[in-house]
Amino acid sequence: MTTDDAFVIKTSPGKGFNVFTTRELIGGEQILSDRPVAMIRKAPHDMTEGDVAKAFKNLSRDEQKDSLEPHEGSRSFQVQT
Repeated sequence: MTTDDAFVIKTSPGKGFNVFTTRELIGGEQILSDRPVAMIRKAPHDMTEGDVAKAFKNLSRDEQKDSLEPHEGSRSFQVQT
């Protein structure tokens, strides 16, 4: 069984994009992984919106575009409505 059949991304009225399981999941089963887009070397409670904006600005245009779209690595998700 592949992770491709474990979930689907759909839109919900007033809620935006959501992930729904398409089958029963096994405890501890990994269904999604992705590499970090940027690293901010601060504790989460010390991080500011400015830190995030700076990290985003330091990304290439392609990385910025990719980080704003639902995707897994280089494969776009099929969003169902």
